[in-house]
Amino acid sequence: MKDTDNVEPLVGDIFPEGILNALILVGVAAILLWLNPVLAILTLVPVPLLVLILWLIGKRVYTAFEKELEQLGMLTATVQDNLSGIKEIQIFDRERRERERLSNLSASYAAEQVRARRLDGMFQPIVLLFSGLGISVFASAADG
Repeated sequence: MKDTDNVEPLVGDIFPEGILNALILVGVAAILLWLNPVLAILTLVPVPLLVLILWLIGKRVYTAFEKELEQLGMLTATVQDNLSGIKEIQIFDRERRERERLSNLSASYAAEQVRARRLDGMFQPIVLLFSGLGISVFASAADG
């Protein structure tokens, strides 16, 4: 169930939104070029740099989410093993050891979640920064 929960937003939201944003960018660029080619080029200067930075951050985010899912897999596998072998754990007096093991795995998973969300949270501010840069260039060129 968890895998489908992870894939559904990708297929339902991210792909269509990405295609729509790419079409909007191409459409706006075409209209800008038609209205004022010099101003359009100045306005679109930050776009390649933005794409490069987002690609670099995207690689790090992808790696962070992979590590997070790996930690989740280890945690759920351990819980499953402990539940299926609860009698053996109790017979051999391993409750404390397994509790500590689960606690460590849970802490590792939480740390990976925080790391992945922090990296993922960098996207929007960077996009806003470069959008503001494009608007600044546009406003400066329009005034001059």
